[in-house]
Order: sequence, then structure tokens, then C-alpha cells
Amino acid sequence: MGRVEPIAANRWVAREHIDDNTCQPCIDNDGKLYKNREDAYADYPDGKGYVNCVGAEFGNDCRGRVVKRRGGSAVTPEQITFINSLRARTEHFSARAFTTATGPTEGLRMEAASVGVKNAQLYIYDYIGGYDGVSAMDVVQALDGITGDVDVHINSGGGAIFEGAAIYSALDNYAGGTVRTWADGVAASAASVILMAGEEITVEPAATVMVHAGSGGVFGTAADMRSLADVLDLLTESMAGIYAARTGGTTAEWLTLLNSGDTWYSAEKALEAKLATRMGGKAKPAMPEQPEPMDVLSAIGIAFTASAPVKPEVLKSPVKHFGDPQFISTEDVEGIRNALKGMFA
Repeated sequence: MGRVEPIAANRWVAREHIDDNTCQPCIDNDGKLYKNREDAYADYPDGKGYVNCVGAEFGNDCRGRVVKRRGGSAVTPEQITFINSLRARTEHFSARAFTTATGPTEGLRMEAASVGVKNAQLYIYDYIGGYDGVSAMDVVQALDGITGDVDVHINSGGGAIFEGAAIYSALDNYAGGTVRTWADGVAASAASVILMAGEEITVEPAATVMVHAGSGGVFGTAADMRSLADVLDLLTESMAGIYAARTGGTTAEWLTLLNSGDTWYSAEKALEAKLATRMGGKAKPAMPEQPEPMDVLSAIGIAFTASAPVKPEVLKSPVKHFGDPQFISTEDVEGIRNALKGMFA
């Protein structure tokens, strides 16, 4: 295993904008760690622009920056590799709906309950864990001091299992009121574990849920790789237990499902699998039933049947062509008129 102290001690990290026009120094610097702000700002004055940027020599603005690393827990190089591999697997499913940071990270927003608002709203709209995703500490800090019910809205492709498990535990142990979770867009991988923390789980009609076994990679010896495999089995079994406790299934059944690959659920399928307790969305008014069109001759027949019988003296009249007032009774005429009104109204 790698040494912990050097990684944990470096509190700043360089972030470079990588594209086809990126300078070589920026490629080399991306992810470079600094122990303190003084060292970081020596390379990036005021936190922006690398001092030796090649592009700047040609009049271009350097897009590199240096930021303070999030979180404070010590991690090993192997754990960093593990987290990054999970992020890479789910990156194209993630979304950032909030570009203005109002909480510890850009993808986390907390709206406290106020006058006229019954519940606090917590939005997890980003990766889970990693350097710039939503961490368990972010969620704990957002919940600190909040009392009353909390609605947790999720739109995340997942990420680090350890952070997802810790966020699940923080919500599951929240004592200030009832926690309700919502799958707004996608709740995949570790985010689907967080979804299970709600006493009531709502899945929006357009949302999806995805579950799978833990995955990751490690650089090291064969013993290190065997050790990681054991850890992944342990984590997958832990997730299977959470799903089983929520849905009423068994851990063994969920283990089999998780190890079979990615399993995606539509809103309806998530409800059937008991990964959700209710469907969201606004109720749509039902279209009124349209009456079946009535045949004209049938309508006239009904009108005649419903009318009073024709008097015998009328039938004896020498004038018997249709339309003559003496051929049809007043009741017949009124019945036909009403029938035709019904058809052409």
C-alpha cells in the first residue's frame, strides 16, 4: 500500500483545461498537488494562470487554475485510482445543474425550510466523491443545524462507493425529521444506494435507476489486486444488503443481479422492483370520452320508436307522401328534431 502522509498533506491541486490547444506544461501540471497556498500561488498567481504557460507567450490567456482540495480525509494512491475509475465509468451519466456554488461543492445545494415552506430541500446533482464531487462531509455539513423533514433530490451517475455509503448512513441516521428521496433524472451506481435512504422514495416519470457491482482498479502486485477483489466483493455484498432491506428481497438475490452487470430501471420498473415507493409527476387530466357517432337512419328510427303511435285517421288520409304534416304526428317531428340536434350539435 502507498504512503498516506504525502497525499494527505497536499491541500491544493492544479486544474488544467485539457483540449486540442492545451500546452504541454498544462498537461504535465494537471493534478499536481501543493502542500500549501503559498506554494500553489507561486505557480498560479492569485490562483489563475500558470506562470510558465507556453500559450501565454503568444498572447493567449492561460486557462489553468489551482484550487483547494475538497475533503480532509487521508487517502492512499490506490484509493484515488479506485475512485477515479468509478468516476470514469459513470461520467457520461452525470449532470451539473447548478453552476453557482451555494454549498461546499458546485453539485450540492441546500434550501432550508422557511415560512410557508414545510421541508428543507437537498439537491445532489453531481458525482459522488472524488476531488470535486459531492462528499459525505458536504452532506453532513448541509444537514447540520437543520430540523424537520428533508427532501433529497438526486441526479447523479454515481461515483465512489465509500462516499455513497457514508452519505446513505448520514441520511439514514438523520434524527431531525423524515427523509424523503427523489430520483429526478438518474440515480445510478452509488447514487442509487443514497436513494435507498428515504423513508419514502419517489421516482419521476422520466427518471432512471441503475444498480451494479462495485468496480475499480489498482496499480500494484498480484497480492494487491487479489486484495482489491476481496474489497470489491465485500462492498458489493454490502450494497446488496441495502437493496434487499429496502425491497424485501434477499441479499443473495441482489448479489446475483449486481454481479450480472449494469441493470437499468425505468420509473415503472423501479416501482415494480420496489426500489421506489411512489411515482412522481403531476397528474394529467383524463381526456373526456367522445360519444360514438350515430347513424342518421338509426337516429330517425329511434325517434319514431320513441314517439307516440300514428293515429289511425292519419293513416287513412289520401295524402301519404313523406313530409306531409298529416303523415307524421307532432310527436314524431319533435323526436326527429331532437335526434338530429344530438348528432350535429
